[in-house]
Amino acid sequence: MKTRYISLAGVLCGVLLVASACAFRVLEPAGEATPEAAQQQTTTKQTTEGQPAATQPVASGADTSGTGPVTEPTATAEPAASSDTAGASQAAGAEESKAYIPAFGQYSAEAGCRQIALNSGMEEDTAWRFVGGKPARYATDAAHAGMRSILAGLTEGRPFHSYSDARQWISIPATAVTATLQMRWQPRTEEQADPLIERCTRGNCPTGDLSAGPLPAAHDLQYVLAVRPDWSFEWLLRAKANAAQWQPLEFDLTRYAGRTVAVQFGVYNDPRGGLTSMFVDDVELWVCEKQ
Repeated sequence: MKTRYISLAGVLCGVLLVASACAFRVLEPAGEATPEAAQQQTTTKQTTEGQPAATQPVASGADTSGTGPVTEPTATAEPAASSDTAGASQAAGAEESKAYIPAFGQYSAEAGCRQIALNSGMEEDTAWRFVGGKPARYATDAAHAGMRSILAGLTEGRPFHSYSDARQWISIPATAVTATLQMRWQPRTEEQADPLIERCTRGNCPTGDLSAGPLPAAHDLQYVLAVRPDWSFEWLLRAKANAAQWQPLEFDLTRYAGRTVAVQFGVYNDPRGGLTSMFVDDVELWVCEKQ
């Protein structure tokens, strides 16, 4: 009888250990490859997104409350509040949003150019990884082309501290003579729109480090980032804009030739004022290579 009790206790302990392991496993990123693996996907269809495995940000705890870090090794992580007023300072290249109408270049296979971003039209459930306490998501509310776009930010209810991002790792070939990120966005805010957009189109961009903590934001913010595998990043765009029509955005990423970089965009909402969001569609990364 004593042996039977010991055996039953052993079984119960085993069950508890397995359950505990499963509970912690839920907090781990699933289905993600390293950026090195992304080097092999520039010409083939990707069904999961790459992400650095050995350089997980120390600040990224698994928080499902909507207040964890945006660096997000887990799908529910999101940054804590910051008193940094980085969004208020003017970066190099800042100009009035109404004056920012980039002329999209014409690319073709004949010119030695190809588009390497996956699921650029947001019509499939692949390639993009949604992160933050209020993760970005596919939406049919608005679309520049096709049926869907990606919606980041808050569109209903009360505002609360939250980050809402989408990210895709892309390997830019070393043979690229130019690498141009193009996208369409429709920014929305219930607050007073900032007439200035901080943008950086050709390098020397303001930088940050996701592994050091949350994105610095003192108020509602819409942004586009170029994230490196070590979690350092460049601000490509910072804004609090409002537009009734789709607007083009264009950034030169030629400096990342031969490297893997994540295209990340999102929205930060603070718990005051109105709601801020943005729709993003047709995200394309065109590389033109030597002939």
